Amino acid sequence: SGFGYDQKLGFFAAGAPGRNTGVGQVAVYRFNGSIFSDQILLPKSGSESLTSFGFGSSVSLFGPYLVVGAPNSDLLKGRAYVYKNVNQNEYWMNNNTNSWGQEVQLNPLGLSSAAKFGKSVNIFGNYIIIGSPGNSSSFTGSAFVFERTLTESRTVNDLSSWVNSGQINSEYTDPVSGSNFINVGFGDAVSIFDNKIA
Repeated sequence: SGFGYDQKLGFFAAGAPGRNTGVGQVAVYRFNGSIFSDQILLPKSGSESLTSFGFGSSVSLFGPYLVVGAPNSDLLKGRAYVYKNVNQNEYWMNNNTNSWGQEVQLNPLGLSSAAKFGKSVNIFGNYIIIGSPGNSSSFTGSAFVFERTLTESRTVNDLSSWVNSGQINSEYTDPVSGSNFINVGFGDAVSIFDNKIA
């Protein structure tokens, strides 16, 4: 399961990808000063949940944004979802409302079958990195970086646009043959902090 915590705003998210016969859910809690309470469950809509198998396998929180991976959806190609707290943005934040709306669904073009995009997710600042350990014909794996485009507007209900700004592929090769190893699982775990990616 995935876990995420935003210390500044006091939200905690826990994924349960096996819930509802593998559809998955994410529970989001709000810290009220003494305990975590005010639980909500995502996804909310039945139409979304039908396509979100493994939803909650990975989660990450930063500021008003919550990223959720669903690596088993779309016939194992995988997807990721970005949610935003409906009463927060980068310029005005509080933790009084535990209400989240889906902002965008991420599933880049060209994923191989069984890519498992969304197996790992991490968000920091204006960047999201998402692991896809089964991507490529030899299952060597990839990681995708998404960048949030900024707007001049500063209203609470601003929607952002997340653009795929790069793809990192495994460089593990056999020193004798020079060919790529198979089933490397590159992207099984990812992390981003400041301008560093791991």
